[in-house]
Amino acid sequence: METGTRTSRTGDRLVDDVLGSLDRLAGLPVDDHAAVLLEVHDRLGGVLAPEQALRPGGAHGAP
Repeated sequence: METGTRTSRTGDRLVDDVLGSLDRLAGLPVDDHAAVLLEVHDRLGGVLAPEQALRPGGAHGAP
């Protein structure tokens, strides 16, 4: 995975790698931004709360 050129860093390599994906927005048409933002959101969720990925359920992990 290629890390973006963002100047602000969180200090967490995994989070920084995910946030680096936002750099792709600059080269995409606005119509494509939502897909990138959703991908980043999902990936951040996996990095910040990995146990949530293991829980099946409805919206927001509700049973």
